[in-house]
Amino acid sequence: MTVSQTNFWLGIAVVLAMASVTQATRLGGYWIMGRIEVTPRLDRALKALPGAIIISTIIPAALATGPIAFVGIGAAVTIMVACRSDFAALLGGLGSVIALRLFFS
Repeated sequence: MTVSQTNFWLGIAVVLAMASVTQATRLGGYWIMGRIEVTPRLDRALKALPGAIIISTIIPAALATGPIAFVGIGAAVTIMVACRSDFAALLGGLGSVIALRLFFS
């Protein structure tokens, strides 16, 4: 077995291990939540969680990138509010960032 074949199979093993851990985490979450009484307070917290995760991911990247990223976020939010389409918001936000970087960077 050559080095590239060894690296290939090692890579496959690593990907399969990561997929297994991801699946175990998801199944564990379903198992745990199936045993917890969902109160109105917990329900509100769980419904707010996706937005909190998105904000905690996007804002540090935007702060590191600069004002053009905030314009892109603003464009995406505006399009999302107007159209209620994730895909349109994604295209509008990315399009505005690409155009601004093309002309101002």
